Amino acid sequence: MKYSLLTVALLPLAYAGCYTGGEAWPDNKPAITKAIAKTSEFFVRQGPLSPGEHELTQKVDGVCVQFILDNLQEKPAKVTEQYAVNHFSNEYTGCEYGGDSSYDNWRFVADPNAC
Repeated sequence: MKYSLLTVALLPLAYAGCYTGGEAWPDNKPAITKAIAKTSEFFVRQGPLSPGEHELTQKVDGVCVQFILDNLQEKPAKVTEQYAVNHFSNEYTGCEYGGDSSYDNWRFVADPNAC
């Protein structure tokens, strides 16, 4: 079987999914932005993260927000703070109820409906 360039171009490079219900993000962008920054800094300070899920839950304006950083690689790896901020922010700015997306070798989850 032959694959055309079009077929190869249609293969997904990232998985992205917004949650369609549950609790919406609190209406406090500065607090959410600060929580994302603190979460990203927390994961960077852990050093190389082992394969699998790493979780941090924070309360933002009375709403529990679960952040998960999932190392999809087969070995420990580091994530940069800016990379984490960018991708956790995608789950906030692009998804009213949070979301779950994968980029490269990492999966990012931000769920304001976690508690």
